[in-house]
Amino acid sequence: MNRRQALKSIGVAAALPLSSSELFALGRKAHAHVQATGDDHRYIFLSLDGDESEILSVATELIIPETDTPGARSARVPEFIDTVLTGWFSEDERKRFLRGIRELDKRARAADGVGFPSCANASQIHILQELEAEALRELGEVAPTRVARRAAQSAPGAPFFSVLKWLTVFGYYTSAAGMDQELSYVEFPGTYDGCAPLRGR
Repeated sequence: MNRRQALKSIGVAAALPLSSSELFALGRKAHAHVQATGDDHRYIFLSLDGDESEILSVATELIIPETDTPGARSARVPEFIDTVLTGWFSEDERKRFLRGIRELDKRARAADGVGFPSCANASQIHILQELEAEALRELGEVAPTRVARRAAQSAPGAPFFSVLKWLTVFGYYTSAAGMDQELSYVEFPGTYDGCAPLRGR
């Protein structure tokens, strides 16, 4: 998925019962929690075990790979997702997501005989594409219109790949790397001159 498509995908946030500023604040709060742990070697995953965190790391990097700007892994998206899974998701939603992570590994082992992080890059991409196609078909059955599908992507019980992609995009574009380097975000654009001379009429 290229960066323009990723930016369009985050538009699903409009379907949530939160304003964009509230959603942005929640994303920044989750990143602040991750950053408080220091470097990525000190972060302790709470919802994901070692294998699951590695599978997630590879999958998110495939969704938003490193180019001339950092990818999902450098933006600490896997840690962000773990924070969201732990603090925001219900137990049932968390279990559904973890089953999806294991499904990635299961498909890789069926195709290449090795786990998802170790299988060929082409196989990894193919598995994600399969899951995306299945998610779109599933969403199309329950949400026939485009607007309804966008809302369904982030609803409880949405297909795993839809949730994975949404969390990856949300995590990336509320990270320092995504905001500063990818979007060139300026919180207070322009300048303020407090001593500007007054002009006469």
